[in-house]
Amino acid sequence: MSNMSHEHKQISFSQEGEKEYWNMVEATIKEVFCPKKDVSCEQSLRFAKELQEETNNLSPLERVIYHDEPINVASDLTGIPVTKDHIRRYHMLAKKMHWG
Repeated sequence: MSNMSHEHKQISFSQEGEKEYWNMVEATIKEVFCPKKDVSCEQSLRFAKELQEETNNLSPLERVIYHDEPINVASDLTGIPVTKDHIRRYHMLAKKMHWG
């Protein structure tokens, strides 16, 4: 039986990258899912802030698991399923924000 060592890559996140990610999630909630800025939108934005704070306390490996595409996180937080129109608006927003 051979003695194999497992090399684990270090995973790190820049603070700027984290900030850009969560800015994109919030912008997606506001501009893609809640363009009318109603009460449910404000609640979804609070959920986003709470999730951001929770993920900041996780290890880098655990944080990777939680970093889905911003449109999917925004969809989960608003409870609104993604439609083709959402995807179209999301792509326009991503271009405007220089995301991805």
